[in-house]
Amino acid sequence: MQFVTDQRTLLKELNFLQGVIEKRATIPVLGHLLIEAESNRLRLQATDLDLSLTTACEAAVAGKGSLCVPAKKLHEIVKSLPPAKVIFKVEENCVLHLTCERARFKLNGIGRDQFPDVPTAPAMAAQLPAAQLRQIIARTLFAAADQDSRYSINGVKLELADSHLRMVATDGHRLSLVEVNGVFGKELAIDAIIPRKAVGELARIAIDADGEIGFAVTENHVFFEAGQRRMAARRLAQNFPNYELVLPKENTRHLELDTNETAAALRRVALMADNRTHGISLGIKTGQLTLSSQASDAGEAGEMLEAGYDGEEVNTACSATYLQDFLSVAGSDRVRLELKDANTQFCLRPVEAGGINFTYVLMPIRM
Repeated sequence: MQFVTDQRTLLKELNFLQGVIEKRATIPVLGHLLIEAESNRLRLQATDLDLSLTTACEAAVAGKGSLCVPAKKLHEIVKSLPPAKVIFKVEENCVLHLTCERARFKLNGIGRDQFPDVPTAPAMAAQLPAAQLRQIIARTLFAAADQDSRYSINGVKLELADSHLRMVATDGHRLSLVEVNGVFGKELAIDAIIPRKAVGELARIAIDADGEIGFAVTENHVFFEAGQRRMAARRLAQNFPNYELVLPKENTRHLELDTNETAAALRRVALMADNRTHGISLGIKTGQLTLSSQASDAGEAGEMLEAGYDGEEVNTACSATYLQDFLSVAGSDRVRLELKDANTQFCLRPVEAGGINFTYVLMPIRM
């Protein structure tokens, strides 16, 4: 196998593959990526058995073939090279020789037959604009649990029909729900829980993609396609919590806030919040919201904000971190806080939806 490719082109694709590679792989081959030299391109593939990513880049191929090479080491080598042509040549015993200008490397690989098979994608059943998908993921992924014993919430629930998309994430203390209407396909009925890691990698693909991203689903996997990049993720088999039960139905008290002013005040007040709970108090009364915090070993802080509110006084509390997470992705100059009383979950939404319906539910805490 022998081929020549551009350092910058190859590095761009290797950057994407790094997110899939197991950092501490118990199975050695999972720390490798598969390189296949075809007629005029390289096909690159990485997997951790639950998540697989296949991509490609242009190359002048003098000899076809395939080889598995250590992913991290190849990435480090290519990253260190100047922006020039890189020559690859495989000799006996799966040894890869790499040359770029005056730099030379020899990298030990393993045979293609040791690399696990990855799921074959069916035809894409739906399409979603990449720019819209970026916004949807940004507003849901942060709320997903990470290594929770309730395995199903370590992912994001995707519901996709012909003209309706819904993505939901929760960690048991908060819930983020995004809904979009559009024309995504025909006769669609996708309902799957996608692992957190897979959604994070999909976000990286969407950031770099132009146009649309394809969706498809099988019994055990969900597939995404953007240009030459294809991703397959194993679906989480457990049942997602019935999130509709926690969506507030009687939150009749509403107040509007300036997003940037609230975020800035929250950052200041959070400096004196308890290190364990990160809790802050919210004092709501006509025309104003007062944020306050107190740490027994440090002191206290408080700040008053103007708010569009005309109702009974309410005093509640929540995690400053969880509230900051929402404000950072609200995508609107103003946000609306909706609540019933001090003890039930409250809801936050951007005032300017921009075609994306975003609902964030936050559980109050005891101070």
